[in-house]
Amino acid sequence: MELYFSKYKNGRVSDINWADVRSGLIQELVNYDGELFNEDKILENVALSNEYLSKMQLVNISSGRMKSTLNTNDFLPIIEFLRQNGEISIELRDELVLVYNMVSGMAGSSEEILKYVNNLNSSKWSEQDNRYLNVFVQVYNSSYTYWTSQSNSGAGGRDLTNGNVVMLADTAGALFSLIANNY
Repeated sequence: MELYFSKYKNGRVSDINWADVRSGLIQELVNYDGELFNEDKILENVALSNEYLSKMQLVNISSGRMKSTLNTNDFLPIIEFLRQNGEISIELRDELVLVYNMVSGMAGSSEEILKYVNNLNSSKWSEQDNRYLNVFVQVYNSSYTYWTSQSNSGAGGRDLTNGNVVMLADTAGALFSLIANNY
């Protein structure tokens, strides 16, 4: 990394070619211990990763540039990817899409949306659905707590007019992390 950044002149993260960084890191690992870090296996896993990221439109493979942050617009492709790959049921997908619609349409207050999200846990879900739902609910709650706490948002808590969008983006990142760990 140091070598890459030492050659890097203008200091803007958006200009970094992450494919070059990844290649450099792989080469360093292989040079360090070729038995432990099998280059062919690493490249095979990178190709699989790129395939899934590309399907979800979260990375541009030809440029080697990955989105630096996930936002609310990434939520639906992640949910659809989970559904199409049998990770979640149609019913759970529909519930998560409903939450997305509530947030994007600003239908209901932050408290009402939070209550709806928490009530999702009261339904019977498969073990597989529960895996994703539990992460979704936990991250949504943690994000809500963070954005409404006085220490993080000023004396009376943050105005959450658009805060639900931030909370949904946080859940998109968490669900994406689960996908990345599985594939």
